[in-house]
Amino acid sequence: MKIGKYILLVPILFTITIQATNIKNYNQAIDIAGKQRALSFKMAMYKAMIGSHLIYKNPSNRLKKSQKSFEEAQKALKIFAKDKAISNALLQVDNDYINMKKILSRNISKKDISKLIDIAVKQKNDANKVVKLLVKKSGIQSSEKIDYAGYLRALSQKIALNYVLYSWIGDNTDMGGKIHKQLSKTIKEMGGIIKKLSLYNDNTKDEQDMILKLKKDYLYFDIIIKSNIATPVMILKKSDNIFSNADKLVKLYKHSIK
Repeated sequence: MKIGKYILLVPILFTITIQATNIKNYNQAIDIAGKQRALSFKMAMYKAMIGSHLIYKNPSNRLKKSQKSFEEAQKALKIFAKDKAISNALLQVDNDYINMKKILSRNISKKDISKLIDIAVKQKNDANKVVKLLVKKSGIQSSEKIDYAGYLRALSQKIALNYVLYSWIGDNTDMGGKIHKQLSKTIKEMGGIIKKLSLYNDNTKDEQDMILKLKKDYLYFDIIIKSNIATPVMILKKSDNIFSNADKLVKLYKHSIK
C-alpha cells in the first residue's frame, strides 16, 4: 500500500477541552467519560507524531493540553461517582494512565510502537467500562445514544493514531501489516456505529442531518484509504472533522434527552 509522504502543511488539529469541574447529571458524565476514550488515543497519537518527527503545529504543547484535560476529567468524574463499581473502574483508568505517562515522558522509537498501542488500547477499554457503567446507572435507555455518538470521537482518533504509526513504520513490516489490519477494522466499526445511530426512530431532524454528515465523512475516510491516496494530513483533517461532528451530535442528544 502506498503511504502518503509527510508534508509541511499544518492542519488545524482539533483540541479536546474539558469543562468538567462540576458534573451535574449522568448525561454530562457519560459525555465526559466518553471523551476519555478519545483522549487515550489522542495522547498516544501526539507522542507518535513527536517520535516520528511529523512536522505539525506544536504536538508537544497539544500533548500537554490533552494530558491536562484527561486529568481534570478524571478528578471531576471521581467527585461525581457515588457508585462503588464506577469508582473502582475510574481507579483502574488511573492505573492505566500511570503507564501512559511513563511512555509519554520519554523519547520513543519504532521499537516502542507495539507498547504505545497496547497502553492506549488498554486505557481506552477501561475508560469504556466507566461509560457503560454510567449508562447503566443512569437508568435512561436513550443515554446509550450519547455513548455511541461519543464513541465515534474515540474511533476517529484511533484511526489517526494508527495511520500516523503506519506511515512511520511502513507497510513492509509485520507490525505495519498488523496496524493496517487494525486500521481497516476500526473504519468498518465506525461505519457500523453510524448505521446504528441512523436507525433510531426518535432522532430529530437535526440529529439525523448530523448523522448524514458523519456518514459522508466516514465514506470519504474509507475511500481515500482504500484507494491508497491518503496522507497523514488528509487523515488527521478528516479525523478532526469526524470528532467535531460526533461531538455536535452528542450535544444534540444531551439537549433532547432529559
